Amino acid sequence: MRKIYRNAYIVLGGESTGTRMVTRLMLRGGCFGDAGHIQRIDGMIKEERWDELREIMDKQPVVFRRSMPHDSNWFNIRREMVDPFTEKLGLTERDLYFLVTTRDWFCASRSAAIAGHSSTPYTAIEKLREAYGRIGQFFLTFNACEYYTVAYEGIIHYPHYAVPILYRQAELYVPITDMPLIIRDIVDNNRKHFMGFKRDAWEKETT
Repeated sequence: MRKIYRNAYIVLGGESTGTRMVTRLMLRGGCFGDAGHIQRIDGMIKEERWDELREIMDKQPVVFRRSMPHDSNWFNIRREMVDPFTEKLGLTERDLYFLVTTRDWFCASRSAAIAGHSSTPYTAIEKLREAYGRIGQFFLTFNACEYYTVAYEGIIHYPHYAVPILYRQAELYVPITDMPLIIRDIVDNNRKHFMGFKRDAWEKETT
């Protein structure tokens, strides 16, 4: 049985920056949670099912995902993502580990607009600025929790290296022999945005 140092991993980033992808990797690495919009951990926290969540965490680490904003809400990171674990479950900040996702803003903004998170790539970039300003401010004012940035581009271009490094940084011990199965469906979704770039269309979208 592998040794686990962290109890909870919190994946946080701007919209369309790879939070789902990183969460899926953590799930394949042995964590409990969900990569989709509906997350069982969310339900447990909202319904205060602390005993159920504690029982799960006694057996395996959990991963909890949030894109910022979430459902158009600029939520309080500490209140929503830290306090439930520290105040209700008795964990220390050392037991939590943030994975902050980043992605090329041209691709992230176009992806967000296509997904309907923003009306245009321009408004998506404004939201990305706001999101990372808030995330940065959180870590400046509340530095008890450790965090590590995970670049979307690193994972899609160098998955054989980036994914094992991600696990090592997160202190999640996954056998190297498991890697081919874990990274089997990682694809480059940036390429379609760059290949589809038309200068005139971009200028019309952002003016």
